[in-house]
Amino acid sequence: MKVEKVFPSTYLKAADLRGEKKNVVIKSCEMHEMTDQDEKKRMMPVVIFQDDEGTLVLNKTNWNTLLGGFGGDDTDEWTGRTITIFSTPVTYKGKTVDGIRISISKPQRHRPRAGVPEQSRSNYPPPAQAEDQRTQQPDRINLDEDVPF
Repeated sequence: MKVEKVFPSTYLKAADLRGEKKNVVIKSCEMHEMTDQDEKKRMMPVVIFQDDEGTLVLNKTNWNTLLGGFGGDDTDEWTGRTITIFSTPVTYKGKTVDGIRISISKPQRHRPRAGVPEQSRSNYPPPAQAEDQRTQQPDRINLDEDVPF
């Protein structure tokens, strides 16, 4: 009998992926109370996936991957975004173990917040102005002037 059948975990482990990459859609990000190996309790961020695909405790590396890929400062903006999870060897407390990592397969458009006018969400400067700026000549510098140094 396998240990994971006797003591099933609420959270995904590298072994659960069986060496395969898996695309999952984020349902939400929440804080859960965890107990570490020293029996100390602390709050940790977890990502819950849609369609009962599991729950992943976010370490700092995976947290930073999500922030770098999705930007923003509100995890509510991650809802509905697709990520790829996979197992890979990582170093943990000086030992090599299998861990879960996240990748964001393609850039995903940042979803605008409700109530923000479309005009303020557009790229700045507007495309017409950007074209005008590219065609303007830079200021000419008189190289014959004395440089006071």
